[in-house]
Amino acid sequence: MNAKRKKRTEKALDQVRELKDKVEAIKNEVETLKDEEQESHDNLPDSLQFSEKGDEMQEIADSLDSAVDNLGYAIDSLSDAVDSLNEVVDR
Repeated sequence: MNAKRKKRTEKALDQVRELKDKVEAIKNEVETLKDEEQESHDNLPDSLQFSEKGDEMQEIADSLDSAVDNLGYAIDSLSDAVDSLNEVVDR
């Protein structure tokens, strides 16, 4: 790889690292939101937990949990991309 392409690869590597950091921060925030929504649901009286409102809160918490999982997969993929780009840069 010539120096110009290597420099562009290094820039891409930095951008992927930054993106991974941003996705990790977003994942942490969504996880906090999920925990807060679940706690709010769990603190409802039983009569409300099993009401339409309680069901909606649980569905929201479940959707947030799914988003956390998917963001985790994205982070794993970005980590793999960082590893691959590191292999190129280290040659």
